[in-house]
Amino acid sequence: MLDVALELERIALEDEYFVKRRLYPNVDFYSGIIYKAMGFTGRHVSRAVRDPANLRVVGAMGRDA
Repeated sequence: MLDVALELERIALEDEYFVKRRLYPNVDFYSGIIYKAMGFTGRHVSRAVRDPANLRVVGAMGRDA
């Protein structure tokens, strides 16, 4: 999964659209991949990304599932 993320980052950093607008992958791009690798569902990940302080709650929800 990290290999895919790194390849997407490489492509974005070379793409004219992203370069012209000075757009870069941010922490949410990578944190979503990390959450997925940890086994969190999409619903849990979106909650955690909205408010990183929620990660403790998301972790508890994942353990209870």
